[in-house]
Order: sequence, then structure tokens, then C-alpha cells
Amino acid sequence: MNTIRIKFQKYLSNTEYKLKNYKNSYPRNFGDLLRNGFPILMMWLGVLLGIHGFKGGSGNEDWIGEFLISGVLFLFGLIVTLKTRKYYIKVDPPKECIESIKNEFEQYPDVKKYVDETETELNAEIKHKRKIKVIYNIGFIGSFILLTVYVLVDLGLTISYEVGKEYNNTMSHDGMTKALNLDAKTPFLSLQPVTTTIDNNIKIADKKLDIYLSDFYSNDMGSVRILRTQKPEITGCNNGEMFRITITESDGRPVTRCPRFSFSTESSDNISTYMFCYVPDVEKQSTFQTLQTLRYLQKNKDNLRFLVEKIN
Repeated sequence: MNTIRIKFQKYLSNTEYKLKNYKNSYPRNFGDLLRNGFPILMMWLGVLLGIHGFKGGSGNEDWIGEFLISGVLFLFGLIVTLKTRKYYIKVDPPKECIESIKNEFEQYPDVKKYVDETETELNAEIKHKRKIKVIYNIGFIGSFILLTVYVLVDLGLTISYEVGKEYNNTMSHDGMTKALNLDAKTPFLSLQPVTTTIDNNIKIADKKLDIYLSDFYSNDMGSVRILRTQKPEITGCNNGEMFRITITESDGRPVTRCPRFSFSTESSDNISTYMFCYVPDVEKQSTFQTLQTLRYLQKNKDNLRFLVEKIN
């Protein structure tokens, strides 16, 4: 009997030790998962913010801020990861130990009661760990996966718009495309010519001119808004002659504060205006006046026309 008791005590001690070790193993609670995973999520968020900043292009200085925040998040997450993140050894539940006791001492009622209680305790701990992992994976990992998919799809659509179509509205961070409720594909303006005759025998095709809201980046002035369109078809002119397109009211008067297109017959098909509403004192584009002018153009687009003039 003493031999059996000694043997049982050995099995019991081993089982108790492994059960305690399993209960104290990672993750003990939701906080364990969050503390250990949060630095990685910060790095992940930094990468996504960087991708979003890249997608926004050169709308204005805001995209630089996004890249800076992205870098800070990633660097901070990396430092915290290297200094505090722990790599836990997987601890399996001691099911085999309990099974061994059950097989060796199943004829003893007291042992059977102990086995039942231990199995209940172990199963409750397994369920607890599984539950907090599911909540963490769905609540945090799942959210970041959805955010990643959204950012990547949005980036893919933006790239496809830029690559797939030469003329489009530039969707950047300055808020103008959002304020004007523009999508990438639909022309900002589609205008008919005031007249198809330019000078003597020089004429343009009687077609609508699709104009898009674009931008370009200058080291001196940052990013500025411009209009972009396809050079109209002109007949009867000589090589190298210069022309100008002016957006006008229905009676031919130029629209106030609206820049003009200047091009030659040798220019590429893709032509653009200079910037909107340049303020010499600060050597920058006035965002407020630019937006007001764009809103006027959009509101009155059905009554606007374009005029092509020869300038040399």
C-alpha cells in the first residue's frame, strides 16, 4: 500500500506542477496578449500610414506629416519590441499526466474524484485561454487585417486610375477633391468651344474639351493645383506656333482667377495651366482662393466655354 501511495504521490506532484505551469503560461489574461502584441501592431500601423501617405501623393505638406508619424510609430514599435517583447515557450496542457493517473489508479474512488476535479479545472483553463485568444485575434488582429486590405485596395485603385488613364483628377491630401466631391475618372469640366475659328484658316475641332483637376510639385512652392487636358485638334497652322486656351463665361469673358493653358503645336498632347491664385508676397498658391475659384467653375460648368487664341 505504501508503494502505491508513494507512486501516486509522484504522479500527483508531477500533475500539479504541470497544471500550475500551464495556468501560469502565456497568455494568462487578455492584457498579456495586448502588451506583447501592441508593439508589433504599432509597427504595422506605421507601415499602413506610410502607404497611405504615399498614395496621397503631393497634395500638400500633410503627406510629409504622415510619413513622419509613420516613421515615428514604426521606430517606437521596433524599440519597444526589441526591449520588452517576450517570446514565450509553448506549454501544453497536462492531459497525458491526468490520463496516466486515471489508468494507473482508476480502481480507487478518491483518485477518480481527484481526476474529475482536475480535468474540470484544466478544461476551464483551456477554454479561458482559447477565449481570450479569439477575442484578441478578432478584435485587434482582425481589425488590422481589414485595415490593411482597405489601404492596399485603395492604393491599387489609385494606381490603376493613374496608370490606366492619362487624364484624371488627382486624389491627394489637400482636401480639394473631397470638398468638390470629385472622383478620379469623371472630368472636372467638359466644355464646348466659344468658336471653332481661331485666325483666318486656323480652326479647332468642334469637340468638347475634358478638363481635369491635377497638381504638380515644385520645390519652392510645394504642391499646387492646376488644370490638365488634352491638346485640342488644330488645323491650318504651322509648326511651332503658340496658342492659349482660356476658360470663359458663355459670353466669352474670361473666368476670374482661372489660369490659362499655353501650348505650341509641338507640345505633347498632355497640356496644363499654371497654378491657381498665386500670391507673390508669400510665393505660394492661395488655397482658399483656389478652392473658391474651383467651386465657381464647378457650379457654373454648364454655362462655361473655352476659347483658343493664337498668341504669336
